[in-house]
Amino acid sequence: MKKAILLLFSICCALQARALPVLSLEGSQAIYAGGTLPQFKAGDTGLLELTSPTALVFVRPAGNLEIPYAQIHAWSQRQENAIPLGVAPTIVVGLLAKRHKLHFLQITYKDTTGVEQVVIFQVAKTMPQVLEPVLKIRVPHEAPHPPASRTALPATVQVIIPAADSSAPPVVK
Repeated sequence: MKKAILLLFSICCALQARALPVLSLEGSQAIYAGGTLPQFKAGDTGLLELTSPTALVFVRPAGNLEIPYAQIHAWSQRQENAIPLGVAPTIVVGLLAKRHKLHFLQITYKDTTGVEQVVIFQVAKTMPQVLEPVLKIRVPHEAPHPPASRTALPATVQVIIPAADSSAPPVVK
């Protein structure tokens, strides 16, 4: 029994260690994870520059990608587990160590020729706290972005209060 637990623990530690090189992003570093741009390949690394008031710029040695804020139609952020595990390994790893998450930014925009493009960047853990306010301010308000909360109430709520007299109709406020 001890050997089985030790083996399972060793496998989980090895899987976690395998994910560490991918998790070494810091500051404004980003990895192009995928999209529709033929001149980029998955795994290209660079920096996401947010200092321009007109465009988000992905700076990489082979050339920059400039995404004008005015051309962004939609953007979203998401997190994924660095290594998907089954139920038992997840429980074991969850008891022993914190699961590592990967953070992604997806942007849909029109390029200079008017063609719809999609880019997905893997970003550093701290980058979503910076990206969200910048994109909310600089991207046109028509562009869909993640809701503030999944449990948010609709703008109008109708409350029906039963009348004190059971024969009277309920009061709507």
